Amino acid sequence: MKLDINRKNIAELRSEIDSVKMQNHKCAVQIEDIIRDIHGIRRMCDNREAELATQMSKNQELDAKN
Repeated sequence: MKLDINRKNIAELRSEIDSVKMQNHKCAVQIEDIIRDIHGIRRMCDNREAELATQMSKNQELDAKN
């Protein structure tokens, strides 16, 4: 009888472990998606910063001519 209880407990623990593994995988996928989004936003910001720097340089050149 005690052996059956242990087997039942082991089966329940395995089920819980599988559930935790699935939750962990889902979280990892979400983290990867967020990191990918952050990198995309950073690239856009860097591009925008470069555009602004170029425009400011052009404006300074025009001011120098006037």
